[in-house]
Amino acid sequence: MLRRVPVKAGDAFYLPAGTLHAIGAGIVLFETQQASDLTYRIFDWNRTGLDGKPRQLQVRKAADVLEYRAGTRGALEPIAYAFESLQRTIYIADPRFLVERVVARDEPSSMATHDRPLIVMALERGLTLSCGDAGATLAPYDTALVPAGAGRCTICASEGDEAPFMFVMPPPDARFVAARLLAAGIEQPRIDRFLEQF
Repeated sequence: MLRRVPVKAGDAFYLPAGTLHAIGAGIVLFETQQASDLTYRIFDWNRTGLDGKPRQLQVRKAADVLEYRAGTRGALEPIAYAFESLQRTIYIADPRFLVERVVARDEPSSMATHDRPLIVMALERGLTLSCGDAGATLAPYDTALVPAGAGRCTICASEGDEAPFMFVMPPPDARFVAARLLAAGIEQPRIDRFLEQF
């Protein structure tokens, strides 16, 4: 039931709870998970914790929650689009959270919170983030939480003419993603194919 899946930069995978998975050597990733932050380890590749001892395994607990059907999924088919004057690629459209890669330019762009908290993580270049009178400069791989009550935030590349970042938010409702993609000019059949992945 287990298989090795080759990956390349820019790939995205959707692994619902109960999916047995491991991350190979040399892979740097952006992982979004539910707030429980619960992991059951079946095998830990003989790694040790900070105390030098092997980390605890939870084989029986994992067995209780694993999805035992053979997985066939590979990398997702994302959709690139433009919205709010930003180039975006949507990777995940789970009913509980969205994950996008967005490119900030050296000109400030405004993003709506839609009354939801936003998570912003700078990638290989820094960016400037502001909400009203508050602001922060994010160095590469720094993360910030924009409160839902901010209404809007402004984002701008702080190093060079563009700075890609990862963006996560819970969708306001079930039709949010389809409506946004339609407004950006994406055809309905392509939106439907994308959403069927989740």
